[in-house]
Amino acid sequence: MKKLVSCIVLVFCIMMSDSIVFAKTGDIVGKAVNTDIVAYINGLPIRSYNINGYTGIVAEDLEKYGFDVWYSDSERTLRIEYDIASPNEITADYIPSKNTKAIGSFAANIYETDIITRLIYGADRDEKSYNTGSRVILEVLSLTDEESIDVNAYNIGGQTIILMDDLEYYGDVTWYPEERKICFDYVSPPTSTSWSLKVKENYDEDISKDISDFVIEFKKNENDGFDITEKNIQYFTGFTVTWSQS
Repeated sequence: MKKLVSCIVLVFCIMMSDSIVFAKTGDIVGKAVNTDIVAYINGLPIRSYNINGYTGIVAEDLEKYGFDVWYSDSERTLRIEYDIASPNEITADYIPSKNTKAIGSFAANIYETDIITRLIYGADRDEKSYNTGSRVILEVLSLTDEESIDVNAYNIGGQTIILMDDLEYYGDVTWYPEERKICFDYVSPPTSTSWSLKVKENYDEDISKDISDFVIEFKKNENDGFDITEKNIQYFTGFTVTWSQS
């Protein structure tokens, strides 16, 4: 009886494994629905979709909002970079229209894609371009992602869709339910501070003695310098402090 049960379980598992179907590139894997939510990138509206309750935006549109967006066909990879120090020219002109369609009604099919979508903070790349007569082809010769994450991507109408929430990699994404809007705002990465302290010795004092506890307080003033308070400095003198941020 036990052998019979085992055989039945085995046959069932084989039948189940045969019925598993994986989506291929170009297959319809879902649908986007109409929404009254408006998405914003640094205060500017951007067209969006509702995907499974999340707000999706067109990755290629980000180039109009100061982002650098480029695609490597050989790697099947779409890279998105935001460099606040040298952003692309902002040319966004999207004006959201009033939604006249029922919220939650069908808007577009979502298709499976094999394109990797990568958010990066910095990259070194060599490029060359050539004109085919009808379009300019940009070829990425070499590229090194310094810091990056891969995010989920969708295909709608031949364009790559990413979720607004994934932009938290670059800053804050905030949902305002009463105003029916979701906003991305860039936040500068944390800076590192380095300090340097130089101390001179007063050779008129006996510098062979052991040093006991002492206190030096540096208070930054409005002139971008430091006010120094000393206590029990013994034979030390001439304190100098410097600092820098990067």
